[in-house]
Amino acid sequence: MNQTIASDSGQLDTLRVHAADNVRVALKDLPAGTLIIDNGQHITLTEAIRHKHKFTLAAFEPGDTVIMYGVTVGRATRPIAQGGRHHYRQYRAQHCQHHTSGETRQLAGA
Repeated sequence: MNQTIASDSGQLDTLRVHAADNVRVALKDLPAGTLIIDNGQHITLTEAIRHKHKFTLAAFEPGDTVIMYGVTVGRATRPIAQGGRHHYRQYRAQHCQHHTSGETRQLAGA
C-alpha cells in the first residue's frame, strides 16, 4: 500500500522534514497570519508562503546556521523574521553537515 505525506484533502499544511531543521515546508499555499504549531511552539506566518516553499521556525540573524533536511546548508546573510519566507538568496552556502552523523562536506562552489 502506498502512503503519502499529504493529500488533496489538506490534512497536513506544513512539514518539518528532519527533527534538526529550523525551517518548515508549506504543503499548500498559506496566507500571511496563518498560525503554525511546531512541537508546541506557535509560529505566525509574517507573509504568504507558497506551496513547496520554506519558512523559518525562529528569527534568523546574519551568520545564523540554516538547517534543511537535517543538513547545514549555509548561514543567513540578513535578518529573517520568525515565520518569514526562507529563500536561497537569504543565506550563503558554506558547508554541508549532516546532523545525524556529524559528517561535514564542502558544497560545490562554496
